[in-house]
Amino acid sequence: MASAPLAPTVLSLQQPTQANGVTLKLQELTDSRCPLNVMCVRYGSAVAALQLQDGSGNRATQRLYLGEALPAPDNRGFRGTDSVEVALGNQRFLLVLHEVQPYPVTPNEAHPAKTAKVTVRPL
Repeated sequence: MASAPLAPTVLSLQQPTQANGVTLKLQELTDSRCPLNVMCVRYGSAVAALQLQDGSGNRATQRLYLGEALPAPDNRGFRGTDSVEVALGNQRFLLVLHEVQPYPVTPNEAHPAKTAKVTVRPL
């Protein structure tokens, strides 16, 4: 019997959250996506820095991207992945960034706090 898909976890900035045996923390979130109802030259991207930590204190930080693939700093290729495998001790996890909300709006509108919806799945 196949296991049910894991429900995504919604993370707020700097608020540790437990999910599937690890602690997730959204350390940083930048969003340069083109606002709704605006004509832009570039689509832009949302970048989330996520930290995972297991019960033994092993931790890892990864950057995940949504939107336009852009050159990474220091000529390290392109940044454009919304998922990555992460090793914590002897355990591996798949970390997936599904969405960043709310979507950007024009400057004269209210700017609620951003959240990131992620899934962490043991491999």
